[in-house]
Amino acid sequence: MEITKAEIDTIQARVLITTQYFPEFKENLDLAFQYAQSDPSSSLLKSRQVLEVIFSSIWSKMNSTPPPTLNETINDHQIKASLSSRILNKVHGLRTLTNLGVHGHKVNAEDAYSSLNHLFQILNWYGQSHKNLNELPVPVPPAHSFKQYLSESFKDRFFWLVLLVNILLLVGVIRYHRLFLDGANLSLERVYEGVFSTGIGAFSGLAVTIIYSVLLVFIVSLLSWLIFKRFRNQDFSSRLLSFELMFALVFSLQFFVLNILDKFTHLF
Repeated sequence: MEITKAEIDTIQARVLITTQYFPEFKENLDLAFQYAQSDPSSSLLKSRQVLEVIFSSIWSKMNSTPPPTLNETINDHQIKASLSSRILNKVHGLRTLTNLGVHGHKVNAEDAYSSLNHLFQILNWYGQSHKNLNELPVPVPPAHSFKQYLSESFKDRFFWLVLLVNILLLVGVIRYHRLFLDGANLSLERVYEGVFSTGIGAFSGLAVTIIYSVLLVFIVSLLSWLIFKRFRNQDFSSRLLSFELMFALVFSLQFFVLNILDKFTHLF
């Protein structure tokens, strides 16, 4: 999957943060990000050099002999025991990726950016465990543009499933509320009658209900960006939550409007 501009911007923010906390790595980190797209192999080499310096420093604190190879240093019993499983996986993942670039294998920008993400987590651990630093700040990704939000929403199959579920929910409430909402029948009957029951022209009542539900959900999907862009983490969970919050608002508003209109017209 191609890395998005928002993800690249977030990685750039991580690089900026780490260079402020680890000025000794600034040159390599800046070059690793700079080369990520134009020369991924060189980017991976720079990330590798940072990793080697980290573990050479750790080795030197524990041993008086010169550090062995990176792999041997990482797998040293004492050093390995100091690493959590999560960080150890990040270290091996970074070492494996950088090996590909260093030894001339085919690599791409995604590999380079992934290595920088791993390096951010490793440096976060290194700073807390060996340099008495606080946890690195989590960068806030830039807000998705409206175009980007729509593009990423409608290429997500699971999001289409969410839309379908919400459409079916609306159809059920509008058309079949008598079957499961006895206590609400009076208010729902007053709103969802007319064309929703008898239809209009060549369209049956069910067809009108489905069209209306699809239109309502489409409007919700457009408006939900207004909530989504304010989330700190703009992932699928944020997308789903913003959609459902806007769905509740739009459904309530249209129900209120139809109640008002019912006093002036029998169209609904």
